[in-house]
Order: sequence, then C-alpha cells, then structure tokens
Amino acid sequence: MEENKTEKIKNSHFAGRNDKELKNIYMEMALGISEVFEALKKISAGDPYIRIDETSSVELISQLKHMINLTAENIGEIVDQSHEFAMVIAEHFDVLLKVSSGDLNARVSGNSSVELLESLKKVTNEMIESISRALNEQKIAEESLREIEALEFSILSAIPHAVIGLRERKIIFANEAVKSVFGWTPEELIDKSTRVLYRSDKEYEEIGRCFYPVLETQRTHTEEFTCRHKDGSDILCRVSASVTGKKLEKKKIVVIYEDISARKTAENALIESEEKYRSLIENLNIGVYRSTAGDHGCFLQANPAMSKIFGYESVDEIMKIHPSDLYQNPVERKRFIEKIHKDGYVKDEELKLQKKDRTPIFCSVTAKVQYSENGGIKWIDGVMEDITERKRAEEDRGKLEAQLLQAQKMEAIGQLAGGIAHDFNNLLTAVIGYGNLLKSEISADARLTSYITQILSAAERAATLTNDLLTFSRKQIINPRPVDLNKLIKEMHKLLSRIIGEDIELSTVLSDKELNTMADSAQIDQVLMNLATNARDAMPKGGNLIISTDYIQLDNEFISAHGYGKPGPYAVLSFEDTGTGIDENTKKRIFEPFFTTKDVGKGTGLGLAMVYGIIKQHNGYINLYSEPGRGATFKLYLPLIESKAEDKQPEVYPPEKTGTETILICEDDLHVRSLMKEILEKAGYEIIEAEDGEDSIRIFNQHKDRLHLLILDVVMPKKNGKEVYDEIKKEKPNIRVVFVSGYSADIIHKKGIMEEGMEFISKPISPGDFLAKIREVLDT
Repeated sequence: MEENKTEKIKNSHFAGRNDKELKNIYMEMALGISEVFEALKKISAGDPYIRIDETSSVELISQLKHMINLTAENIGEIVDQSHEFAMVIAEHFDVLLKVSSGDLNARVSGNSSVELLESLKKVTNEMIESISRALNEQKIAEESLREIEALEFSILSAIPHAVIGLRERKIIFANEAVKSVFGWTPEELIDKSTRVLYRSDKEYEEIGRCFYPVLETQRTHTEEFTCRHKDGSDILCRVSASVTGKKLEKKKIVVIYEDISARKTAENALIESEEKYRSLIENLNIGVYRSTAGDHGCFLQANPAMSKIFGYESVDEIMKIHPSDLYQNPVERKRFIEKIHKDGYVKDEELKLQKKDRTPIFCSVTAKVQYSENGGIKWIDGVMEDITERKRAEEDRGKLEAQLLQAQKMEAIGQLAGGIAHDFNNLLTAVIGYGNLLKSEISADARLTSYITQILSAAERAATLTNDLLTFSRKQIINPRPVDLNKLIKEMHKLLSRIIGEDIELSTVLSDKELNTMADSAQIDQVLMNLATNARDAMPKGGNLIISTDYIQLDNEFISAHGYGKPGPYAVLSFEDTGTGIDENTKKRIFEPFFTTKDVGKGTGLGLAMVYGIIKQHNGYINLYSEPGRGATFKLYLPLIESKAEDKQPEVYPPEKTGTETILICEDDLHVRSLMKEILEKAGYEIIEAEDGEDSIRIFNQHKDRLHLLILDVVMPKKNGKEVYDEIKKEKPNIRVVFVSGYSADIIHKKGIMEEGMEFISKPISPGDFLAKIREVLDT
C-alpha cells in the first residue's frame, strides 16, 4: 500500500523530468527533504503543532520548512491523505522555489480531487499572498515607525517644558528641554532617580504620595510643586503625569515639568495689584461703574460707593436697577446717552440724579466708551462724584457774596450818610439855635414869629431826617436795656392799629416764652411803626397783618442755609402781610436809603433803611420773604439775654437855669461856637472861646484857675476833644466836661468817651436842652 502511494506521487509530480534534473534537485534537497517528510508524516499522523528547524544553507529548503511551520495548523485534515499529498508536493516545491527567488506572483494552479490537496493549494497561495502583504505592510510599518519616531522627536523637541519618562521612578528618557528647566542634559538624567529633581527626601516622598495613588484610578494628574535646579536653586513647577499603558504598571509614567516660577511671580504680582486696585476702588468715596450704553442700560460692575451715593443697601441691590432709574428726568438721560455716543466720552458732566428714596442729588460724571473690534460700543466706564454739598456750598457762597456786596454797599451808604449827617447837624445846630434866639427876641410880632416857627419846624424835620440817616448807618447813640419783646408789642398794639387803619385787621401771635433782649425800646418802637406803615402801604384795599414772636436756636445748619447769624438763642419777630408782594429787583434794594417805590413826595425812602440800621445796631438780623401777589413777611432776629426786662421810666428833664460860672468852649465850627457862646452868655455865663485842640490847651493854661467847665467838640483839628481833656485833667483833675458832636456813634466810641461815662450832647440840640444839660453838669 505504501509503495503504491509513492509510485503514484512519483508518476504524477515528476513526470517529464530527466534524471539529471531530479538528481540536482534531490542533491540540493537531500539535507532537508527527509526532515520535511518526517514533519509531514507527523502532521499526517494528526500532529498539527509539529515544528521543524528552519535553518538551512539552501534557501528553498528554508522557505519550505517555513511554509510547513506556517501551514501546519491548517493541514490537520491531511492525515488520511498524506500519500496523495506526497505525489503533488513537487508542484508546491516548485512554487516555493519561485517564491524563494522573489517571485511573489507564483501560485499553485493544479487541480485535485482530493480536498486536502485543494486546501493545501489554497493555503499555499494564501500564504504567499500573506507573505507578500506582510512584506509590504512591514515595509510601510517600518516607514511609518520611522516617521512616528521623527514626529515624536520633533514633538518632544518642540515642547518647551521638560518631558521625562519614568519606570519605577527611574528616568528612562528625557527631552532637550530638561536642560533649560533643570540645568541637566538628557544624557545626565538617564538612569537616574527623580530624587535629583527635588530638594529633600521628604519632598521626593511627598510627590510620590501625591501622584501614584491618583494614577492608580485615573490616567492623568497635575500638581504644583517646588523642584530643584542643578545649581541648587528652587523652581516652582506645574507637574503633569500620565500613565503610559492601559494601567499603571511598574510606575511607568510620562511627566511634564513646566517651570511656572516667572508666571507665578507675575500672577502673584497681578493678584496683589488686583487686590490693591479692588481695595482702592472699593474704599473710594467716588462711585466707579461699568454699564451698557442703551437708553435704559444695565450695570455690569459697581463699587460700594455707588450704592452709598444713591442710598442702596448693597452693590447687589444697585446692580439690579437700570442706570436710567437714577435720573430725575428721562430727558436728561437721553441727552447724556446722545452726547456720549457722539463724542465717546463726557468729562465733569453735572447731572441732576436721585437716590433710591427719590431724594434729588447732583453728581459730576466722567465716563468713556469702550469700543469693540467692529466699532460697536461694548460698555461705558465711568466715575461719579456726589457734588450735592458742593453745589449747595456754591449756592450758599453765591448768596453770601451777594449779601456781602449788599452789606458793603449798605456800609458805604451808611458811611456817606453818617458824614452828611455830621455836617448837616452843625448847620442845623446853628439854624435851630439862632432861630430860637430870634423867636425869643421878637415874640411881640406875630407875623415874624410865624415865619420863625416855620423855619424851626423845617429845621426840626431836617434834624429828624438826619437822625434817620444816623439810625440807618447804625451810628446813632442808643440806650439799650433789658426789654421783653412780647410786652413791648402789647404796649404798641393800639398805636399800630391806628397807623394801619380800620380796613386792615391786626393780629398778634406771641410766644409763651419770655423773650428778653438787650434793646433801646424807643428804637424797637420805631421799627414796629415803620414796618406797620410799610405793610399798610402794601395793602391799599385792606388785608391782614400778623405780628408774631417766637423762640429760635440758631445753629450751624441754619447759618449755612441762610448765610447769616451767630449760633445762640434768638427772639424772632415776624411781620406778615397779605399785600401786593415784592419782586426780586425790589427786594435787592429794599433796605437802601432813599429807595422807594412810592410816588414822588409820598415817602423819604428811609423807613425800611431805619429798620435795617436799628436791627443791625442791636446785633440782630433781618430777612424778607415775598413774591409778587403773595404778600410779604419780614423776619427780625434779636439775640436773647437771661436778664429780666426793666420797667420803662418816664423821662424827667431838669428846668432851665442860669449861671455865672466861666466856661471854655472848644469848637472848630465858627457858627456852632458863636451860637453856644450866645446862648450861654445870655444865660449869665462867662465864655472863653478856642478854635482847635492846641488853642484850647493854650487858653486853658492862661485861665485854668477860674475855669469851671469845658465844652469840647469830639473831633477837632490838631487835637481831638478827648486828647484835650486828658491833658487838661493832668493840671486840674476835678474839671467838669461836656462833649458835643454831630458825628456818628462809632466815632464817639472810638474816642473812648461813652465808655468812661462822659457827658455827651448830640448835635443838633435846642437852646433849652443845651442850657439844662450845662446846668446839670455844673450842679453835679
């Protein structure tokens, strides 16, 4: 049976070949063919896992052995067909020879009725195709591997951070960047422990505890850690590690060390700067905000000062509103948006805004538009300062400046009035004095007496006018005493009712408190009469006049709001009428002397000027509240005192007396001096005259032993009256003196006369009063 199979194979496979070819083939195959057949025999025996040594000096035999090994698993079914397989093996050897020569296109093409042989053919051809594909794929793979290796090298070289591969915490590769990060070259780090990259064993162990437990459960992990440079300096690194396989084995990881020292320093500096900026912004009293630029807009950012300025509880609360909610008038918001759209900014724009509770405030806004790349508006950055107090201060300052100008004007007019009054008083003294003398001489002639009476009447009216000027200019001598303002008004009620007439209803509303002030009651009476007269003239068709008093404490807030006053308790006296009212232009000039809105001949224009002067002379204040058609209210403030008011005593004048004493008259005005001499000589006195200060001292020294009284003008050339008196008093301490003057009270006070209780006569004065005063002083 075995022989028949061999013969069949020989006939079918080697047919047509000569012995020489067969001999060469068998000689070349002799060394390996028996081993191949032995392997085939084992395969045919059902051992598909048989393997033979592929080493041979003949390439064909090596390829044949290789093929047998590759296909061993696929030819298990030839166990029963091994004899037939042997017969056609020669064809396979021929194909394998071609394949071994590099002809990968050779294929087994013979047909066989035996399934095993067909399978072997198929396997052989597939093996050849597989070898061909494998060789191509291997070639492609080798090229790809080289490309990948080149790419990996490029990537590692391009990474600016140190990249290190580790196994069991030992460095197995490193890129070139390790030198820039750690100062080590890659060659110096290979096979070294990563301990060299850390400052201490403790930190080396700590980073291991930070990374490896995490990498057991996840592929990557990142930490910031302080490492060590080759030169021993510290490096703050961002350390990122990744597992190289599917799971962590043998601690194989890739680690990237990014030197973040400079960046961290910059970040810390930025954080510190931001903290300073934030602290600065949050602690500013000026509002800082960012908002959108729409008609209503919304806040994007705001500092605490914004909520404080507008009365909101917090920044969060103000962030919920629209910027337009801060405007009193929507038109102003629209104007602001139009302007900032047009110019791109606003600077020191003053806006009328409102708080949460709608309290109006003024704010100064400086804002700038931030544009996007396409030219649109991204947002508006701005700062906002509450200038409400400043605006009020400016308004108050404006009021104060106006009041100062008015006061300066009134003071200048007062100075002028005082000067005119002095000169006028000297003239009136002569007119009234000589008029009275003349009247006493011609009393028998009724016609001449009538003329003189008219002259004296006109002179008295002129003297009253002069007195009014002095009162306005606050130069009039006053005699202040504690006065109860309520009591004084009650006493004047009947007289005031007569002044204003029956068609005006007078009402008084007096305070329950006792309002005691230091005042000249006669002067305050004059104030009441003048204000009543003014109210009457403002109500030609009748009306109501209400006089009221009250207590008020002037504080700094009142003074700031009104622009006048000193802190302390005051009595406030109000005159309120329902008359025609006063316009702004008239109010500005209402207290000026000779200013009047009445027709010519119906007023001197000194009524309210006198009121102004009297109140100022009493250290008080006066204000007017009025609008056309809505009446007027005069408010007078007089400082209160704790002393009780004194009862008014009737004035008692001593009777005129004559005398024989010697009197020295020192008066620089010839007319006044002559008049005084005439009056006194007529009353029996002996008179010596002096025309100035030095002349007075010279004449006194000549007659000092027989002089009883000095009449000294306060203001004289060369030496004034007080200087003359002081020098004469050294020679004759008990000498009596009477000072006279037509000058204002401040001049007399400056000379130190009233302070020392000196006797004083104000010009003009009637002869009777003059003689009474002289006699009073001599008899003291």
